[in-house]
This record gives sequence, C-alpha cells and structure tokens, in this order.
Amino acid sequence: MTMANKKIPATTSAHFGLKSSSGHSLHPSSGTFGSQTDLLHVLTEVTPQSFSPLLCGDNGGSSNHSLRAETMSEEKILTKKIAEQFLEDEYSVRLSGYEKLDDDAADVLRRHTGRWLILRGLTELSDAAAESLSKRPGHLSLNGLTKITDSAAEHLSKHEGGVLWLNGLNELSDAAAESLSKHEGCRRRLLQKSDRSIPTSLAYTLHPSPLPETGLSLYGLKFLSDAAAESLSKRKDELYLKGLTSLSDAAAESLSKHKGYLYLKGLTSLSDAAAESLSKHKGGLNLGGLTELSDAAAESLSKCEGNCEVDLNDLPASAAQIFRDAWFHLSQEIAQQFLKDEDSVNLDDFTSIEDAAAKSFSEYEGYLSLDGLTSLSDAAAESLSKHKGNLSLDGLTELSDAAAESLSKHKDELSLNGLTKLSDAAAESLSKHKGSLSLDGLTELSDAAAESLSQCREISRWHAQDQDWGTLEGPFIRVVCGCCGQKEEFHLPTFAAGEAYATEDHCLEEEGWSQSEDGWVLCGDCN
Repeated sequence: MTMANKKIPATTSAHFGLKSSSGHSLHPSSGTFGSQTDLLHVLTEVTPQSFSPLLCGDNGGSSNHSLRAETMSEEKILTKKIAEQFLEDEYSVRLSGYEKLDDDAADVLRRHTGRWLILRGLTELSDAAAESLSKRPGHLSLNGLTKITDSAAEHLSKHEGGVLWLNGLNELSDAAAESLSKHEGCRRRLLQKSDRSIPTSLAYTLHPSPLPETGLSLYGLKFLSDAAAESLSKRKDELYLKGLTSLSDAAAESLSKHKGYLYLKGLTSLSDAAAESLSKHKGGLNLGGLTELSDAAAESLSKCEGNCEVDLNDLPASAAQIFRDAWFHLSQEIAQQFLKDEDSVNLDDFTSIEDAAAKSFSEYEGYLSLDGLTSLSDAAAESLSKHKGNLSLDGLTELSDAAAESLSKHKDELSLNGLTKLSDAAAESLSKHKGSLSLDGLTELSDAAAESLSQCREISRWHAQDQDWGTLEGPFIRVVCGCCGQKEEFHLPTFAAGEAYATEDHCLEEEGWSQSEDGWVLCGDCN
C-alpha cells in the first residue's frame, strides 16, 4: 500500500504545505497506514484482564478464573457486587463480558481510577448509568452499544476522562450528535503528540505518535445527517467516522470546520464539491479509502491546508499523478527551509526538484542526498554541479547528455547508482569527473563508453556480476586477495566492455579470482 501523507511545516504556507510544507502520509502505510488509527482501535480493546488467561495458563491463577465464573451471572448482568469486586481486584473480573449494567453498579464504577474502563459488552445503557459513568475519569469504551438515548448522550457529553469510544452505534439522532459535540475528553493532554515537523511533501510510512488522549470514536455509523455533521464539526479533537461510506456536500462543508484529526477512511469516493470543502480542513484528515476521485477533486485535496492521507495506489492514475506533482515537488521554499534547518526536511522524499531550488543548493556546502529524485532538468544539473560536498542522486534512472556534462564538473563524490545505462556522450563527460564517481547500477555499456570510463580518475566501486571486487583508478581495476594479500590489477575495458559487462565473459573469474560466500575476494592460489 502506498499511502500519501501531507503535513505542513510551521514555517511554510498553507498551500505549500504533504503527503506539507508540502507535507501529505504514501502510508507507507503508510502508514499508510490498515492505518495507525486502526491499530489504535484494537489496542484500546486490550486490558490486563484480557491477558490474564495467557499469563496464568489453564491452571495458574485458577482462583481468579473461578471467581470470574461465579460472578458472571447467566443473564450477564454487571451487578453492584461484581463492580465492587472489580474495584478491589481488576484482574478478577472481565467487565467486557457483561451485556447489562445495573445503575448502582455504574455508580460504583465511577470511582474506578484506572486509565481505561472497557465495557464493550454492554448492549444497553440507562440514563442513570450513563450519568454515573460520565463522572469517571479515564478512557471509556462502550463499543457494544448500537444506540443510545438523547439523554444518555447528554450525560456522556460531560465525560472528561479522555477518548469516548462508541464504535457500535449504527444510528445517531441530531440531538445526540449535538450533545456529543460538547464532549471535551481531557482538559489537558497527558501525553503530548510529537511536535517534530514532517516537512517532506510525502511520507511513505506513518510516523508513530502517542495514543490520543481526547476524542470521539463512532466507527459504526453508516450515515450522518447534515445536522449531525454540523454539530460534530464543533469538536476540537480526534473524530473517528470510519464507518461512513458516503458524505453529502453539506456534511463535508460542515466537517471542514472541524479543528482536530478527522478519520473518514470508509469513504471510497467524494464529489468535487465535498473535496473542495474538505481541502479547507485544518487538522489531520484521513481519506485512505478513496478509490474514485476526479482530477478536479484531486486538485482540491492536493492543496489541503492540513495533514491529508490518501492511498495513491488505489486512486485513478491521473488523480494520483496530481497528488505526486503537488506533494513530491521540491520547491525553492522547501530548499530554503532545509538550508535554515537541515533536520527539518528529509530531501530524499521528493521525486522532482524546481530549478530555483537546485540553484539554492548550489551554494550549500556539505553532504547533499537527493536520492528520491526520478528526474533532473539540465538547468538543475548545472546548479547542483556547483554544490561543494558529496552529492547523491541514486534515484535517477536516466540522465541527459547535457546533465551529464554539467555534473562532470562537480568536484566531490558523485553517486549515480540508479543509472543502468549511459550514452557514449554521457560516459565521455563523466569520465572527466575529478572526484569519486559511483555507477554501481550500470548493466549496459558500449565498448566506447567503457573505454571512456576507464579513464575516469576514480570510481569508488565497480561491480562485476553484482559483486564488489576492488577499486578502480585510471584504466585499471586493482584487487587484493583477502587470504594471502596478493595484489593484482587488470585493464578495465577487458572486463567491462559491451555486453560482457553484465555476463560472465571476460571477467575476473577467468583470471582465477573468485569471491567467497562470506564476501572475501580470493586469488587463484587461495580458491
């Protein structure tokens, strides 16, 4: 899966902004990814008591297991006595196994001080029980409920413990949505999300972050009315609506005003109007389930003002290309940000570079890795040739003769390991390069090109049948036996000319040399 994630650095404009400054998650996922929030949902269902059978075994901890058997009534009602037992020893009771909750038991559970209270087995909840549970601090999971009354929703809206999970709800009245929109979770975060900016315009994997400390999860909802969307848009933290498979233009307009992370991965398509609205959403936006998207909609979302996630592999080719052009392009603004703070930008994430950005790097001194670039204009090559320091362009698979001519003037180490072939003119130009030159990816080379490269001052490594044999200086490749230390040199064109470069013809084996399984280069006497 290739997830695209856009995240905008603080120093860049909203339009510049990932998959950020141009910052949007090909999350790897992206992520990527399912996604991190899917994993997060699973984790919230895990409690120490659910691990107890694994830790104790079938016989170990038998008293706890038998106690659970005794306390679990046939009707699966969580009584006050059971709740009190849970407060005394959480490992003795598995609350998620109960389907009903007595009001007095709920009043007992509000005194629970643990981080999580998992009641995902409940299929109904009285208003009185909801009021009691709302007073308990900590995350609250009620994923077994398929519906709640408006008054129960009103009570739960006052819950201040953290995330409120209601993933089982398959319907939500407008009044309940209005109430839940007021749910604030924690008034302060116990864990701060990483404030490290992802200044690249695309991240291939999801970047880890702590579990959310606030939020409302409604994974089970398949439909959201326009009025409910308007209410929920007032929330200022995580809002999970994974179950939605469609979204009206009016609902999208409302949700665009939501200030926190918005999870809409269940959507497979968006209208142009909905995409235009959601592009204005300023928090994180997960649209990783999209498989149908017009070019106009892609154009809108590519300018998303916040962090947006899509799966480029599942989108129409033209739409995916729009995202790539917008999120993978290394602009002058990003280049300037890198020059101010090298750790703020991972340049390898970009697949193309603006000529003005390359010009900015011409005055940079130090190691410069642009391995993500898959294309390079002649003007950009000319600018990069003036850079002082090692330069890596291993992502390039093609190089024009003019670009090769320019890069030959670069004075430090130059790595072009992504090239599989070179024209005679390009090889002639690169042979004049005065620093170390790495061309490990070459598989096709004419006799004339091989002859030119044999005159190269220094090629850091030269592969024969994908094996490291030695170093090449001038027209000779020099090898040293790892066993006896014998040294020998051979004329390069003899071993690298034409098609013989990628075959077993005219290679060092014919001279008795070999390479052992552990990588040692051995002479004929030590084989």
